[in-house]
Amino acid sequence: MDISANAQSGIFTYAADAGANDTYAITLVPALTAYATGQTIRFKANTANTGACTINVNALGAKTIKRPDGNDTLTGDIIANRIYDIIYDGTNFVSIPYIDAIGS
Repeated sequence: MDISANAQSGIFTYAADAGANDTYAITLVPALTAYATGQTIRFKANTANTGACTINVNALGAKTIKRPDGNDTLTGDIIANRIYDIIYDGTNFVSIPYIDAIGS
């Protein structure tokens, strides 16, 4: 396995969500053994959120996904079948702003 090529491709930090009802769950390969501050995860949501939500990576325990301003997610912040980047801040995952449309 070419670790450097796989790391650059993002394969180690991306997975499709297998959870439901505001409880996103992903499995990374190779598996994470712990959350680490600054860790960036990319996931494809299989459902839209309906309010505050969590993500559980490799069954390490659910962590709240926050908006960039630190508040809980609002209904519709996460849209089904879209890919999202989130960063672990030591307590929660914080979403990286998603640009829904460019231009006017």
